Amino acid sequence: MFYFNNLSGLLGFCLTCFVLFWCVASALLDHFGACSL
Repeated sequence: MFYFNNLSGLLGFCLTCFVLFWCVASALLDHFGACSL
C-alpha cells in the first residue's frame, strides 16, 4: 500500500510538472506570437 501511495504521489508530481510546463510554454508562445504581430 505504501508503494501504491508513493507511486500515486510521484504520478501527481509529474502531472503537476507537466501542467506547469504546458502553462509556461503556452504563455511564451502567446508572448512571442504577440511580439511578432
